[in-house]
Amino acid sequence: MQRILLGSDPELFLKNDQDRYVSAIDRFEGTKQHPIPLKELGKGFMIQVDNVAVEFNTPPADTAAKFSDIHNRVLDFIRARADKMGLKLALDASALFPEEELADPRALVFGCEPDYNAWALEMNPAPFSPIPNLRSAGGHIHVGITRQRDEAKVAMVRWMDHLIGAYSVLHDKDTLRKELYGRPGAMRFKPYGFEYRTVSNFWLKSTAFMQDVAKLTFQAVQFSQTTALQGSDIEDTQRMLLDNDQDLATKFLHPVRKTLLNKVA
Repeated sequence: MQRILLGSDPELFLKNDQDRYVSAIDRFEGTKQHPIPLKELGKGFMIQVDNVAVEFNTPPADTAAKFSDIHNRVLDFIRARADKMGLKLALDASALFPEEELADPRALVFGCEPDYNAWALEMNPAPFSPIPNLRSAGGHIHVGITRQRDEAKVAMVRWMDHLIGAYSVLHDKDTLRKELYGRPGAMRFKPYGFEYRTVSNFWLKSTAFMQDVAKLTFQAVQFSQTTALQGSDIEDTQRMLLDNDQDLATKFLHPVRKTLLNKVA
């Protein structure tokens, strides 16, 4: 089987000791255009501020255990920095920020370009929310897999929706993020593979979540190379994500639950 590498660029929020969201602007360094290497952690670890969130980039991992170890290391590092400022990490998928924390013009810049819809096979519209102080945090997963045509990458993303999307419906309690991001099949093509953009940062909350998401990614890629989703599964996978249908999510995960996934609450 072809080697698969997993990376990520998750976002997370900060809170103060009054449990209020605070902007990461001028508290952490780096920008989308110029992320800062975290030399203390080694090659491939980067940090930046994206709107009001802290975003980090991870080096590639080829096992679920390495994937979780990498993310725990960088979370501990950022958590320690925040603690020195009297702040804490908030692994929330969406947040309503106080107006004073959005006064900086950089808090009004949404840097993400429209992404691609692996189901409709067209570009998604640019995100827009009528709630001006709503901010969201993604948990984008980067899949490195060489010598794959775009059609194969689309098939992989569809299977990721079917499995990881189902896992998120069962374990991600936030639905407000979908006002902005996280539509079914959201992806970007990359020279090294692709970026899966549907799920939030919920999987950062535990080692079990991190490892399950990695295992499901490996499984989705494997399934996509032998079996195409078809029939009712095509419509039901999208409906599951849009409606947060837990019955469908449970059904889709049933074939892999006992052999692949951790037991989590």
